[in-house]
Amino acid sequence: MCALVAGCALEEASSPPPPPRTSIARRTQALGVPQNGFPSYGEAMIYMLTNRARADPAAELAATCTACQGVSYNVGKPLAYDYDLSRAARFHATSMRVAGSGLQHVSVCKLVANLGSIYPQTCDGSPSCACEGGTADCTCSTTSCSDDSACGAGGRCDVLRGRCYYCKCNGDLCTSTAARVARFGGSYRGENAAAGRSDPRLTFAQWINSSGHRDNLMNGSHGAIGTGEYGGAGKCWSNFWVQVFGFAAQRPTIAGAVAYPQRGKTSTTFDFTAVYYDQSGAAPVEAQLNIDGSCEPLALERGVAGHGSYRLQRSGLAQGCRRYVFVFRDAAGTVHTFPSQGSYGVGIDDPSCPFYDNARPSGCGATTSGDAASDSARDASIAGADARDHADADVGDARSRDAGAADDSTHHEDDARGKPPAEGGPTLAQRPGASLYGSCAVGARPASALPWLLPLLLLVLARATTRRRCGRSNKGESKRSTGR
Repeated sequence: MCALVAGCALEEASSPPPPPRTSIARRTQALGVPQNGFPSYGEAMIYMLTNRARADPAAELAATCTACQGVSYNVGKPLAYDYDLSRAARFHATSMRVAGSGLQHVSVCKLVANLGSIYPQTCDGSPSCACEGGTADCTCSTTSCSDDSACGAGGRCDVLRGRCYYCKCNGDLCTSTAARVARFGGSYRGENAAAGRSDPRLTFAQWINSSGHRDNLMNGSHGAIGTGEYGGAGKCWSNFWVQVFGFAAQRPTIAGAVAYPQRGKTSTTFDFTAVYYDQSGAAPVEAQLNIDGSCEPLALERGVAGHGSYRLQRSGLAQGCRRYVFVFRDAAGTVHTFPSQGSYGVGIDDPSCPFYDNARPSGCGATTSGDAASDSARDASIAGADARDHADADVGDARSRDAGAADDSTHHEDDARGKPPAEGGPTLAQRPGASLYGSCAVGARPASALPWLLPLLLLVLARATTRRRCGRSNKGESKRSTGR
């Protein structure tokens, strides 16, 4: 069973520019190279899937969405990976699980002012170190429920488990989404959250099958993204995932690249996928996968040659920890690699194979100098960019133009039904359930929803600058960015 939440900033002509970025526990991060454990494998997969979808929205909807007939989006520039946004995302995924808050965008306590300086180094995200006073007042009760009416004032019904949960901030305001992101030095523009799936591809399919979440991740005005996950069972749900969207002026040449799955057997077919982007639209001269020093060509999977996803499907890999690097050579002859230092790994009957390692296979141009230095410099420029990229909203081509009806998609998809997800298949279709609007957590469940059969999709669309009270409905706040 699974659930979702989406929070989106409103697109308004009068929106103020993002505040100056503050430097909190930041250091230069080479492209694709984890910093302090960010990103994890699952987080890296969500990053790649997001930019893959933006490169060819029509293909993504056709492959993944069960109720998207007549829905279209402009092709969007790739989002730059942002370390600060990723820390804000993973912290929130952790906080929701540990505090037992259920899915919501606000934090369930007043977060300490120096959170960005102590997480994750000396604070693991627990209320004892993350909350003022050291506590978060959230409980899952034993009271049975089928909707919120059974839970009393301030209570919400987890219809998946059939019991109430309560979150309080001692009668005061919780920390807003924008304030939480600011504690990590990031500029907030929108957020998606989900729970219930351990597989990142299934989680991504949840978002694609929910109109508000889909609009958020396809939004052409977003420039950067942070991804966060926290696995394991929680007090209300398990396996929490978060996307936080922000601003960036420059975009990476390789916008996410990773293999799926991370582990398997010699008979397992692995998908090695990378998203390539050239500002001029030129096709790469070379697109290869270096796996243990063997160079194998990548083929265009989606999009166009100058902005699309490239893939290699590979089976029959020998037992052990197989190290790999994606290698592209652009039209000017510059080599771009991902990761730009070290390598990723897939474990063949090897559960201990790490996602990232400093070891790097030779060959195919996957050197540890030259391309790594240029990638690091480019990433530093991307990560430090504060300028808002207004041109993003106009990005697109004839492959997938907006039909002008995006604002209506929420209404005609709220109660759509689809097929169960195909576990492990190359295309996934998640069953959307009811999409609910409110603030903080979840509103009333429509009578047509069948919680014992279908996943619950909790859709909370919130203005980034609006302060919300935890667990209180706000039916007037149902607008969201449309992806145009």
